[in-house]
Order: sequence, then structure tokens, then C-alpha cells
Amino acid sequence: MGKSRKSWKFRTARLLGLAASVFLVIMMGVTVVDVISRHLFAFPIFGTLDIVELAMVATIFIAIPATFLNDEHIVVDVIDQLVPVRAVLWLKRLSALITLVVLGFMLWYMRVPFLDKLSWGETTLELSWPRWWHWLPILFGMALSIPAVIWVAIGQRAPADVRDGEHAKHE
Repeated sequence: MGKSRKSWKFRTARLLGLAASVFLVIMMGVTVVDVISRHLFAFPIFGTLDIVELAMVATIFIAIPATFLNDEHIVVDVIDQLVPVRAVLWLKRLSALITLVVLGFMLWYMRVPFLDKLSWGETTLELSWPRWWHWLPILFGMALSIPAVIWVAIGQRAPADVRDGEHAKHE
């Protein structure tokens, strides 16, 4: 299962990456315009903090499932050179299982602050946006990360020469 442009995995990761990029551009654009407006005209843009705060949360948490789908996390692979390829594959599967457990706990425990924000009606300082809006991309990203990790873990296979019984050489 490569990164074929036709695969749903590729399209989903690309869509999530584009959405995260849009929020990143919004965050950068509002910040730049606010700084220029503040310095040139002594007139800050009202609501900059609220917009940037929400855009940052959306950028981060919408990008996380795309990172899982593309299997593009930063990895320290010191042990990969010391153990057989099959052991590396099992270590990757174990790390996927641990990741699933952690993501499951995170998603479960994130519901409490989300429900608190929803029930208390807390709002942002400048624009009075409901604070629970910040939790939507967080919950969305965590919820999509779980099937993404499962999909990547299922797709991990040993190299062909190891499956055929040969000893693979480490690169």
C-alpha cells in the first residue's frame, strides 16, 4: 500500500494536511497584518489573539492524523541497526499498540474539559467565541488519529526478502 494518489489513505492525509495548512496561513496572516497595523497605524486588529489561538489548535490537531496516515513521525531508530528486521517490525507494532492506548486515554479524558467548556459557557476574551470551539479540532484530530494508527499498523509488513526466509540487510 504505497502512497498512490488514488488511495483513500493518501486523499485523507492530503485533505487533512491542506486543512491544517489553511489554518496555519490564517494564523500567520492575521499575526502579520496585526503587527503591521499595530506598528504603522498604532491600530491593533481586534480579536487577533482569539483567532490565532483557535487557528493554532486546529493546525496542530488536524495535522496529527495526517502525520499518522503518512507514517511521518520523528523516529529515533538506534535499535533498528542492532536487531533483526522482524524484531523492528514487532517493535513498530508494539509502539502502535502503545500509541493506540495513549490516544484512547487522551480522547477519553479530553471529553471532561470539553463538556466543562460546553456547560459553563466560557468565552474567549476579545471576540466572545465559545471556548468549546477550541475543543472541536482537538477531539476531531484525536478521534481520527485512532483509525489512522490502526490502518498504518495493519499495513506494516516485513520486507519481501525477510518474508521469503532470507536475512535482510540493514540499510
